[in-house]
Amino acid sequence: MVRLMKQVAAKLKALTPELIAGQARLKGEEMLSHETIYLQVYAEKVDGGRLYTYLPQSRKRRSKRINGRRRRGQIPGRVSISERPAEASDRQRRGDLEIDTIIGKGQRNGLLRIVDRAMRHLRIRYLPDLGSETTTAALIDALGGTLVRSITSDNGEDIVSKLCAAVRGEPAIPAAEGI
Repeated sequence: MVRLMKQVAAKLKALTPELIAGQARLKGEEMLSHETIYLQVYAEKVDGGRLYTYLPQSRKRRSKRINGRRRRGQIPGRVSISERPAEASDRQRRGDLEIDTIIGKGQRNGLLRIVDRAMRHLRIRYLPDLGSETTTAALIDALGGTLVRSITSDNGEDIVSKLCAAVRGEPAIPAAEGI
């Protein structure tokens, strides 16, 4: 590996690790993978080396995972869809709603989609921005005096993180007990 890293060091001034590994692969030469090259370069940096200065851009940090799961974006008090009331699952009673957001191009705007599961009544509200105040105001506007028994969401970070705290603390929605 020392011999291969000497070859890499000579080429690194002009080429990226991806190009070094790719060219060696095309020529049939023995070479390290680009990921191994990056690991070796950063290990050398810790020891005081300067090869990292030839890399094209700064290092991307990899997020640490615990048991293979992300730590960011966890929904507090999340309830599984299997725990939804049987009446809501059967689509037999009015007032059991599904909500979701459709994110627009560039993630700057979107739509709030609300469907009554029994009546298949669709309400859509435009969201000029994806902030929690705008999303909450659109939800309140769309529900306007509507009977609400339960609200089911896909538990995506896009809507739940913005609405859960705002709606639970908002007394202006008449039937917010179902949330």
